[in-house]
Amino acid sequence: LDKMSKNSVKKICKTLSIGTKANAIREVLNEESKAVVAKKFNVPQTTLENKDKILDAIDADTFSVDQKRMRTSTHSDIENCLLAWLCQARAQSILVSGPILTEKANQFAVCGETNSAPQLLINEWKFTTLVAILAQYELRDIYNMDKTGLFWQLLLNRTLAFKGERCSSGKQSKQRFTILLAANNDGSDKRKLLVIG
Repeated sequence: LDKMSKNSVKKICKTLSIGTKANAIREVLNEESKAVVAKKFNVPQTTLENKDKILDAIDADTFSVDQKRMRTSTHSDIENCLLAWLCQARAQSILVSGPILTEKANQFAVCGETNSAPQLLINEWKFTTLVAILAQYELRDIYNMDKTGLFWQLLLNRTLAFKGERCSSGKQSKQRFTILLAANNDGSDKRKLLVIG
């Protein structure tokens, strides 16, 4: 039993930052032994075998050197659009909350899906099929309807902050109503708001 306890030493898993991994890889590239460098930085030698991936990420400035994992977004195009929109909204002093950001991301995602269809087919449908359908009705008989969320206990008094900016903590109520809005095309019939609790 005593012999077994000496051999069963628990291995401590240590996660290094990308910058530290890059430094270890650079030492290996300077003809230092992989085993020596792995022992010095207390990492497995397999980390040093991913050198191209790590050095490319550092050179491309894709990740922060303090970051420990190289995770990327599955929808980077939406993320980039959302960041540009957020910067623009903050420049105009528009208060942006988490739910607003989520809704905007959903809008960008839907627009991206719409734009993935061939534009020629979209135009053909809009200018032939849709026009033919709408011609069968009076403008007062064509309605548009949409829903939105009303966070009735959430008073917007601050906006989202970027990394490094000072922010104060505190929980805000996320209780909401869903509101349905509808009106006809010529504006003569604006329906009363339908509130779903």
